[in-house]
Amino acid sequence: MSNLSMDTNKDAWRYWYPRKEEIVDEGMPKLEKMFRKDGVSRILDLGCGTGRHTIYFAERRFDVYGFDFSPHAIQRSKERLKAKGISAHLMVWDMSKKFPYQNEFFDAIIAIRVIHHAPMKIIKHVFSEVNRITKKGGFFFAQVPTFQKTFWSKGKWIESETRIPLEGPEKGVPHHGFTEQELLELSKSFNFEIKEIYEREEHFNLLAIKRQS
Repeated sequence: MSNLSMDTNKDAWRYWYPRKEEIVDEGMPKLEKMFRKDGVSRILDLGCGTGRHTIYFAERRFDVYGFDFSPHAIQRSKERLKAKGISAHLMVWDMSKKFPYQNEFFDAIIAIRVIHHAPMKIIKHVFSEVNRITKKGGFFFAQVPTFQKTFWSKGKWIESETRIPLEGPEKGVPHHGFTEQELLELSKSFNFEIKEIYEREEHFNLLAIKRQS
């Protein structure tokens, strides 16, 4: 991500990654079943961290790619993959840049609690890039916090619905709180059709499919 979205506090990522390392989101088995039914093979784990979902899908023989801003997280993910005797295609990358993949390269993309760590300009860029590299009829699954979750947190507001905490382990890291309507509009604007959207633990879970035309 850009300097605004990530460089302000790299310690935050060292704090949170180990706490999530072994916890696979409860929605993944349902997603896996859907992927298998639709013949999904190649998956991108956008903002993969230390690989909890990369490993989940690699263990189940999907062809998994992943990138993350943190070199520490990517190194740890590679170590964990090696220890389990499985592989994935990982790299350090900044999501505010053009993604390093060809057009329509992936059958599915997942982004678990990642894309909200940026101002709206970068979030729109991410949706645009996801659209570019997803095959027609391919899946996009994103989990993002609700506006209500971020509204009460102490911080400096840098734009509508985006604030930067002034204290705590994520000090300096932007947080954008989404409304359901905002997710619907973003998906429509970037050529995705909503298949499902629901709220769990103050986070929206968005499952969308790239339109065929």
